[in-house]
Amino acid sequence: MGVIGGMKAVGKMPHAASRTIGRGELLGALFFLLPRAAMKGLGGVAGCAVIFAVMGAMMAIKPKAFLTEALFVTLTSKLVAAEWSVVALKELTAKVQWEQFMLFFIVQGMVLGLGVRIFNAGGGSKVGAAGRVKGTDSKKRTKRA
Repeated sequence: MGVIGGMKAVGKMPHAASRTIGRGELLGALFFLLPRAAMKGLGGVAGCAVIFAVMGAMMAIKPKAFLTEALFVTLTSKLVAAEWSVVALKELTAKVQWEQFMLFFIVQGMVLGLGVRIFNAGGGSKVGAAGRVKGTDSKKRTKRA
């Protein structure tokens, strides 16, 4: 997930909001690298939350990628199920099941993704992946005689 997130973050996989989604994936992967003492063992759970949110956003922004994103959600759900049982904050895990946690963040991501999709469809941002305004030609045009 971190490698794919890094590739998206630098613009190697161009699609709507790929850089933002990539940064989220990279951030989620980095949470897993935190030592267990940092964040009282919640690093893995926080990483899963970020990954669920960006996967939900990606499903809303690019419906063609649903199968790929569903695979990542399934794999991440296995991670959160394992992390949920070892979290130091037992009062949190006793009140909320990991399935509810997962569903909440996926739905939040989908809502954000739909907002991005509506904003872009409504004539919002016209900046492409390369940082140029869409619809303009970056090459100089010369006057022909």
